[in-house]
Amino acid sequence: MSSRYRLLSVAVAAAMLGFLYVISLGNYLLFHSIAEAFSIVIAFCIFILAWNSRRLMENGYLLFLGIAYLFVGGIDFLHTLAYSGMNVFEEPTTNLATQLWLAARFMESLSILLAPLFLGRRLRVEGVLLGYAAASFLFLGSIFYWDAFPTCFVEGQGLTAFKKLSEYAISIVLLASAAALWMKRSYFEPGILRLLIASIALTIASELAFTFYIHAYGFSNLVGHFFKIVSFYLIYKALIETGLRRPYDLLFRELKQREAALAESEAAYRAIFENTGTATLIVRADTTVTLVNTEFEALSGYSKEEVEDKMSWRAFVVRDDLERMQQYHDGRRSGVADIPKQYDFRMRCRDGTERDVHMTVSMIPGTTDSVASAMDITDRKRAEEIIRRDKETLETIVRQRTDELLEAHRRLEDARRLSGIGTLAATVAHELRNPLGVIRTAILNIRRKSGDPDLDKHLKNIETKIAESDQIINNLLRYSNIRPPTRERTSLHRILLECIAEAEKRFPDNPAELAASLGSIEDLAVDADPVQMKEVFGNILNNAYQALENSGGHVEVCASLEPEGAIRVEVRDDGAGMDAETLEMVFEPFYTTRARGTGLGLAITRELVRLHGGTVTIESAPGSGTTVAVVLKTGEVSGPRAP
Repeated sequence: MSSRYRLLSVAVAAAMLGFLYVISLGNYLLFHSIAEAFSIVIAFCIFILAWNSRRLMENGYLLFLGIAYLFVGGIDFLHTLAYSGMNVFEEPTTNLATQLWLAARFMESLSILLAPLFLGRRLRVEGVLLGYAAASFLFLGSIFYWDAFPTCFVEGQGLTAFKKLSEYAISIVLLASAAALWMKRSYFEPGILRLLIASIALTIASELAFTFYIHAYGFSNLVGHFFKIVSFYLIYKALIETGLRRPYDLLFRELKQREAALAESEAAYRAIFENTGTATLIVRADTTVTLVNTEFEALSGYSKEEVEDKMSWRAFVVRDDLERMQQYHDGRRSGVADIPKQYDFRMRCRDGTERDVHMTVSMIPGTTDSVASAMDITDRKRAEEIIRRDKETLETIVRQRTDELLEAHRRLEDARRLSGIGTLAATVAHELRNPLGVIRTAILNIRRKSGDPDLDKHLKNIETKIAESDQIINNLLRYSNIRPPTRERTSLHRILLECIAEAEKRFPDNPAELAASLGSIEDLAVDADPVQMKEVFGNILNNAYQALENSGGHVEVCASLEPEGAIRVEVRDDGAGMDAETLEMVFEPFYTTRARGTGLGLAITRELVRLHGGTVTIESAPGSGTTVAVVLKTGEVSGPRAP
């Protein structure tokens, strides 16, 4: 049927051309008028088709050509009226008709060249109409009023050089137009593209034929008009007939291409969506699930038919996580910046089981929908929990063993140190006490024989130094031979009062004032070694008095009950205090800041308190005095008061 239709169309066209040729032999003016009318009608039809479909097209190519052919057809109409023999204008000449012809061809060829620029873009109709109206005004004004358009035909001589060069230039522009169309061929259905390029080729042939005639009714003029008729017929076939019979091949070709591309894109999207490797779903703003893949079916236990457009994602979330995920859902659509894209939650499946799921969510650009992928991490979570529990157990065991090793190491070091100190103390005691005893005996003999009061003062100083040396030896021996306490029920209140009294006797010349607040423990007894407790608080009070030596100040002794029955004793002085470096070293053996002393008092104090299960701490700062606190822990305290 298609081949027969083509043969019939060719036969009808050939018959019409033959009929027109016969008419040209009898009345050339009639032939010319019919030929021009044919092209003018087609030009106006192109405009009508393009103009009435302009709101449906996003492609500006056809609309641009339609507007162009409206003005081209208008100038061709004036050319027809100005043709020699029509007698419409007062002074009709072949030159006038030729000028109008050339103006129309300039406009037509340039329009065909520019039209491909508007493929794939919308057209500013007002601007194009205004531009063509201005161009038509300039062409017609230069021909009819200003007489500025160059002469194209001279009676008796034929065409001018300007006319011939213009036709050649128009032909070159048309060739460029055909090349531009070919470069943009993806925008056209192949059949339409062939018709347009064939039409341009015939238009070029028509222009070349019009470079040979020497009078308006010449043979080359006849041939040129035949080419023009066929050219416009091809334009008719390409634009008008196709636009009416197969609009999707012309008017909506771009829409058709987009639909095909959309179908391909949707198929590709569906393939990707189904093969992501994770459970994937698409969610609307109202929480409805619109699309799920087979992985989601496997994870949730629900089929696509049960879920899509019927269920909310809220149905798959356990209650504890529901409020948090709803906040994420709403915040993501309201533009909240700190909404996480990835998070974990507990998912409720169809069979009632709960799964740990890692979710990744993103908004779909240009919509209020979101796409989410869910990964089942239940097994990983369980493995992580086992690893975490095992790690904590191992760390606890290692920490316990480490503490035990450190404690054993500390005890070993303490034993080595005490052993060394014990050896040193025994050596010192053996090597020094005998000479000190000899010196003490010598002093007694000198004092008995001399009777000199001045000499007696120096002897007393020697005796004092001997006593201090003996005390150093005793401290060394005591520190190296600290024994576990011999506990008995004793009054800590009485021990503190005795230590205070001895300190006041020991420092009779010290102007420091001492205050005691011990009422809260007066009726309590502790299980402790009273000798060691007296040494503990005696050492602390000695340090407090020595801190205030020759400067006055206050010493305060306070006792109080701690939670769970522990007793806390604090000795405060408002002396010079200690800096951080001194405070850090104060319990170390043999560390002292005084010219006299062994630096063992506080070391012995800490060890004795530790043996009683208590703690001793010191707080001090330069210029703020010092506070020493001793705490005997729970279980060490008992009552009533010891007798």
